[in-house]
This record gives sequence, structure tokens and C-alpha cells, in this order.
Amino acid sequence: MSTENRSTGLRHFAGLSLAFAVWVASAVMPSACTPTAAADDPYVFGLVTRTAMAHVPMSATATYAQLIRQLQSQDYADIKVTPLSPNLFDPRPELMHPDLAFTSADNEAAQDTPIHFGWNGTAVRDGRRFEVYVDRAPR
Repeated sequence: MSTENRSTGLRHFAGLSLAFAVWVASAVMPSACTPTAAADDPYVFGLVTRTAMAHVPMSATATYAQLIRQLQSQDYADIKVTPLSPNLFDPRPELMHPDLAFTSADNEAAQDTPIHFGWNGTAVRDGRRFEVYVDRAPR
């Protein structure tokens, strides 16, 4: 392949890449620029999706039973938390592995299993499903 053909192909590829980047930015920017929840609301919206999120501050030694009690005290119901982390092959582990999801603070395994920071499952409040994220509690 000659140098001229190679540089033409590279310019064509760069042009297509730029066009794709502009298209992605135009698709993401409207949702990224939408207003978030009011400051006093207990949830915020995600950057790309409009899924509501519940951020729960917990200590590093907390268990899933404590997380469930905390969510229940904030009027959440239908709580499904799991020690599994989502990935590309298993984006909703609390649904795909119900045997590994904790739904009650009375579950012995939930009382012994430590939480992890980040996504931990889902819960419902006021008819809305929330993604449950555990944040480090301030010291």
C-alpha cells in the first residue's frame, strides 16, 4: 500500500471517528444537562440514564442487615441487595441470582456479610425503583 493511500485511509478513518464522537456527544449531552433532583430530595439522577439512585452512607464494617435496616428506616420497600457486583455479562445480579440477594435483615447470611462501597442492589420507595449505592460514611 502506498503512502498516499495509507494517509487517505487514515484521514477517512479520523473523519468517521470524529463524526461518531459528535453523534455520541449529541445523544449524551441532553440527558447530562437535564436538571437533577432538588437539593433536599434523597436521590439524584444518573448522568446518562434517568434511573433514580439512593446513596446510603455506611461504615466499612457495616453488614447487609444494617443496610437493609437503614433503607427500611427511610421508607424503602422491596429491597434486594447483593454482595455481587454488576458486570457486562450480569448487569442485574440481584435479579439473576435471587439466591444470593438479601431481602430481609433477619437473614443470617445478611447479618454476617459485609457491605461493599458502590452499587449494592435496588429498593422501591413511593412506587419508584432506586439503585442502592453505599458511600463511605464521613468520619
